[in-house]
Amino acid sequence: MPKKTSSLNISYEPIPDKDESSETSREPTSHSPRQPFLDKGARKMISIVIGTFILVGVIFSFFMSQRDAYFQDVIDERDRTSVGVYQTSQTYYSQDRLSDMRQDDLKARGLTFPYRPFAFEKEDSACSGIDSMKDLSVEGGECSDGLSADVPQAMLHINTSKTFQKIIGFGGAFTEAAAYNFYKLSAAAQAKVLQAYFGDEGIAYTLGRIHINSCDFSLKSYNFNDVKGDYKMEHFDHAVQHDQKEIIPFLRAALGETDFPLRLLASPWSPPGWMKVPLSPQPARALSDEGVTAEGEDTEPMKPMTMTGSSIPNGLIASPEVMSAWALYISYFIDAYDTLGIPIWAVTPQNEPEFAAPWEACSYNASFERDFIDGYLGPQLQKAHPGIKILAFDHNKDHLENWTKAMMNEVRNVKQMESPTARVMSPYVDGMVRQVDKILSFPLSLSLSLFSLYNFFSFAYIMHHVLSLSQAFHWYGGTGDRMLDGTYGYDAVEKAHNLMQDRVEIEVSSEEQAVGLDNERSTHHHSIQKEKKSKILLATEGCSCPGVKLNSWFRAERLGHDIMYDLNSFAQGWIDWNLLVDHTGGPNHLGNLCDAPVIASEDFSRVHLQPEYYYIGHFSKFIPPDSVRVQSSIVGNFNYQTTVHPDVHEGIELGVFPCERSSRQMWKWRVSPKNPESGYLQLLVSVVIDEDNAEGTTDKRQLRSDKGDDAAPTFRCMGRGDDNRQYLRLWDCFPPALDTNENQKSEDESEAAVTALLESRKLTLQKEKVSLGSYKGEVFQLVEEGSEESTDRMCVTVSRSDNGVQSGDLLTLEQCEPDSASDSKDSIKLEHQLWQWDKATGEMIPLSSLDVSVKGNKKNEHNKQALHPFCLTAGWPYLSASSFLTPNEQTVVTIINEYPSDTYVLLKDKHKGSMWTALNGKAIQTIRFDF
Repeated sequence: MPKKTSSLNISYEPIPDKDESSETSREPTSHSPRQPFLDKGARKMISIVIGTFILVGVIFSFFMSQRDAYFQDVIDERDRTSVGVYQTSQTYYSQDRLSDMRQDDLKARGLTFPYRPFAFEKEDSACSGIDSMKDLSVEGGECSDGLSADVPQAMLHINTSKTFQKIIGFGGAFTEAAAYNFYKLSAAAQAKVLQAYFGDEGIAYTLGRIHINSCDFSLKSYNFNDVKGDYKMEHFDHAVQHDQKEIIPFLRAALGETDFPLRLLASPWSPPGWMKVPLSPQPARALSDEGVTAEGEDTEPMKPMTMTGSSIPNGLIASPEVMSAWALYISYFIDAYDTLGIPIWAVTPQNEPEFAAPWEACSYNASFERDFIDGYLGPQLQKAHPGIKILAFDHNKDHLENWTKAMMNEVRNVKQMESPTARVMSPYVDGMVRQVDKILSFPLSLSLSLFSLYNFFSFAYIMHHVLSLSQAFHWYGGTGDRMLDGTYGYDAVEKAHNLMQDRVEIEVSSEEQAVGLDNERSTHHHSIQKEKKSKILLATEGCSCPGVKLNSWFRAERLGHDIMYDLNSFAQGWIDWNLLVDHTGGPNHLGNLCDAPVIASEDFSRVHLQPEYYYIGHFSKFIPPDSVRVQSSIVGNFNYQTTVHPDVHEGIELGVFPCERSSRQMWKWRVSPKNPESGYLQLLVSVVIDEDNAEGTTDKRQLRSDKGDDAAPTFRCMGRGDDNRQYLRLWDCFPPALDTNENQKSEDESEAAVTALLESRKLTLQKEKVSLGSYKGEVFQLVEEGSEESTDRMCVTVSRSDNGVQSGDLLTLEQCEPDSASDSKDSIKLEHQLWQWDKATGEMIPLSSLDVSVKGNKKNEHNKQALHPFCLTAGWPYLSASSFLTPNEQTVVTIINEYPSDTYVLLKDKHKGSMWTALNGKAIQTIRFDF
């Protein structure tokens, strides 16, 4: 806007006198000489006023012509101040730790934008019509003007109208090891720990986990009643004196620091040893406490069982006295903590029930834990602590679906018996089958009806508890390879969620209707449906092992990935393991050392915040309790760069995700050296093994390391799953041991064993072309070698759901469908077995993700999925995102970029508009803006 002038230069000429010779002569009068109409001063003032009006008009006209741009700048500035962008990065800008990215910092990070960053544009902007990465890269025009074609770009869509699960919170575990380390720190370091986790400037933890009795991260084994046979818990230590030394003071310090309610989850690792099945070949159920068999024969006394280790499959003695005593013990523990001012929010019956660990442990199978909950723990807590929640399972997520089925009694498959007079009271309560004679006298009929009423109310709590099931799970992979922790099992989490959301139907028999039980059952069913809405899926333990790795960005990235994919699979929160460990990863009384977000220095004078701390903070700090996850999706464009290593560990599962033109989605056909008609599907770009991250891996890696070639590039191929999970995985294609002749005997027996293992993982395939009518593209099936001539031909298949192929679907081997399949069900299955391979780019695209039917026709010309077809992916894409709506109606978006280069993201919110952001390579970023 131009500045006003300081003065006005207005000039004018004086009016000349008239010519006297031309006028009639008159006599002079007594009046004054004739004066002008306005004197000189007045005329000057008028001129000034007129000039001022003219100048004001010019200025006003200029302002009006610029008003749109002026007000747009004001709006943009307002939007910038309402948008917060926070980043943690390991590249370029090494000081990024939950840093607030202001515009003046972008240049230091090497970031430039086509438009104003972090400011939403109007819907009629150049970016408003861009809906896909194809549009952005090919037709982006002014929207991406200023970005070179080879710069990685991405598009993130958000729809806050579509909501999913409610978030409970995030947190860590108050183990004895954490408390012990905390009180060895200086006062300043203690304050830093409390502030880091629970203070105003910290990452806002709202969940905590504590162990009932000792765990491996205790200084020694301990419990609160070691008196054998005390089934009434008369000797229980209601003061929980051991925990009052350091654990409870640590909890009180945290409660005093936080402004949020801290929900505490309590889990036992083991009951007292006298409650456990002795480690003996003789079945414990055949013995009494006095060492006498059921037949009354004297036996040698059993060796006393300790808290460490467990018998299999169930470690708790299966007697009503012991199971009732253990339930009462847990209830008393809750009482004790509540008396000390530390309320418990929820419990799990057992930590890691499938693992008979060498430290404190007690194995359960699913049916045993369900029966313990239904018959003992549930009724006890309902009576003494009706507000306490029970979360079942509490172990590795890949088995979560099967445990959920068992907890819901679906595995029992209760059916009506063959007798025509049989009645099933409830398909969710085992053993509730009664036979009633067709013709009954009135007294007998009335008696049986009353008996039915008694049975119904006797089992009402059990039915309610089973149907209001909540589940806890851990991040570990079941293979024992710690590099696979936090990489798979998300399909099981989502399937468990779907099982828990299924509608519950309760069958009412005619006898029950006769006494009005249908009304009672209807009322109870209504209460169950209300409770069903509050069912919980919670990740309760994640931890990088073994030992401490200072500043490990790999571990941080993997932890962040697990949190994000758990949340995207309907988890409602995430709890880390130890809040604090020493510089070795302990103390742990059995040497099971692990990492943590905060590490105490060797002399306990200070603490170090690990990258894991900041990755967790990108979720916990910005997603408060009662936030809801909203619909979002992200897809990138990495321009088929073959110089970027995929950075995927062997054993990782294969799935289909939106095509992002990256090295994780580029494949080649490698001909088998034994049969030129067969081959292997190989990842195009080699993988360089990172020796620094090669902890806890397989013997094969150690074998190759011993040969001195651990840092050499290796190629990885599609391979088989295992007995635990049948999904296809990524394995080394041709390590040295596999290049030898099949009949050649290795001199090294360990190498021979490794070779046999690798051979069992290989998946040799044959490509069989399939014709699809009018479709001109080359489409084929991947058939397992050796099955192509049999009736049980096995094909690589995308695991599917009722909604068709979804992002993240995994691959299996299933019986091949013939290309002549006409049945609609078979046709759909065939679509999931057909692949289109782009030899130029290396992309493998399942036909089911395209808008093409098995007959080569268009499925739906409006199918938006065709804008982002899916590609075979090693692990997961480089870019991942989750989005949430907070209780105060702020939208929170978290993006993880595993690509090593800067990536520019066009964020498109359905209600807000479009906004450009960017994040550095190997970074995590959280964006927060008003809804």
